[in-house]
Amino acid sequence: IPNIASVTTQMFLFCYSGLNFSCFALRATGAPNFRPVFKYFNRYISLAGSLICVVLAFLIEPLIAGGALIVCVGMVVVISFRSPQQEWGDIGQAFVYHQVRKYLLRLDQKRAHVKFWRPSMLLLLDDCGAPGTASLIRTVNSLKKGGLYVVGSVVVGSRDNRGEDFHQLQDAWTEAVTDLNVKAFPEIMLSPSLRDGIRSLLLGSGLGALRPNTVVLPLADQSSVGKSDPGLPELLQQAAFKTGNAGGLRMTAAQLCSAFDDALFFRKNVVISTGFDLIESRRFFSGANGAAMHSSSSGNAQSGSIYVWCIPHFLRCQGAADFKGFSFNLALQLAWVLKQTSAFRHCTLRVAVVCDKGDDQEKIQNEVDRLLLDVRVDASTDIISLDHPIETWKDKSVLQRVDALHCVMMERQQDCVISLVNVPSPTEMATLPLSALGSGADEQEDDVQEEYRDTHGLSNQRCTAYVESLSKLGRGFPTFMVHGV
Repeated sequence: IPNIASVTTQMFLFCYSGLNFSCFALRATGAPNFRPVFKYFNRYISLAGSLICVVLAFLIEPLIAGGALIVCVGMVVVISFRSPQQEWGDIGQAFVYHQVRKYLLRLDQKRAHVKFWRPSMLLLLDDCGAPGTASLIRTVNSLKKGGLYVVGSVVVGSRDNRGEDFHQLQDAWTEAVTDLNVKAFPEIMLSPSLRDGIRSLLLGSGLGALRPNTVVLPLADQSSVGKSDPGLPELLQQAAFKTGNAGGLRMTAAQLCSAFDDALFFRKNVVISTGFDLIESRRFFSGANGAAMHSSSSGNAQSGSIYVWCIPHFLRCQGAADFKGFSFNLALQLAWVLKQTSAFRHCTLRVAVVCDKGDDQEKIQNEVDRLLLDVRVDASTDIISLDHPIETWKDKSVLQRVDALHCVMMERQQDCVISLVNVPSPTEMATLPLSALGSGADEQEDDVQEEYRDTHGLSNQRCTAYVESLSKLGRGFPTFMVHGV
């Protein structure tokens, strides 16, 4: 009986210690629905009562108190991780909310420094069910390197005719980020037009100084129209096809260019993605619950190469980046971040620089090696000289130039897992004369698209040629086409 009484006393004291601490926590976190009726209640008295109960327990019987404390902590841990979700609330959420708000207010954007920069991603999905969407979501999750990750989509319509669809897609995305095992925040917009919805996502994603600094835009693929991605949760696919956010392409070439230009206006880097349905066939993401894994049929880590391409004369337009430009440096940074993840850590990082025929390759090699040494990135370098001088390209159309560059890339990327390449913006391409655009372009500009009218007035022909050139450049491999601000 004395032993039973000792155990009962210990449990009683720890029970009241937990009860007092809960009262202190509720008052300390400022929960507005905690309204005790005892008029002499004070949070410091509750904290003192909690500590006194623990001290008394160890003064009465230290050995039994230690065992009881271990049992209580074990029960809390097991209940937190194994019990089904209940409706009575969790004091831990109140603590998390209080701390997040406090430290978010202390995160000062004016004190941000480049050496602490990390990619925070906003993935804008036009076709939520397109093949390769699940792989793209997980790859961008690997790119964020501890930064913010927002997955955004736009439901086009009004509250009256699309309100129910909006809530269904919102709930489906909330479940999907858990099923896909990605640390992301879904953000769904209801807007009368696709461009207004994208602008709202660019402006409204994040909070305070914690906002995305890089926007990922999947490139439209006509061959994926009507197809679905088996890697996505079924609930998300059903909701996306029902709302019209899957099964077809809503973003035209002009709208993609306008989204690109809007992102640059809001000082965000832009990454165009394509070909991520090919990663599934390489089994980079074949884990349980959709967890990202790097595996092969033999069970060993599958090797390969991550290529970072620097094409100084890409499209031969104003502002085209070289290996000293920010776009290439951003592509190099993203490639290094990707290589640190479990899915790509066994890959080799390779930097390929395309130079003009007659350029001093040894000098370029030394400059690139010095750059890699300065930024402390371990990568092999490859300097590639074109067969014909750039000067002879002046009579070629943009698409013909891209075809030639793509052939060079295909010859080198035999073991490519993923490719990153610097590209110009649509407005930089606008400096080309229209006759160089090819594809049967007339000498007269066609009407400027309405959705692009309030930016730089690019015509539909220029937007279409730009998107087609990116499609050709990224054909055959999973590719990120990077443009930095």
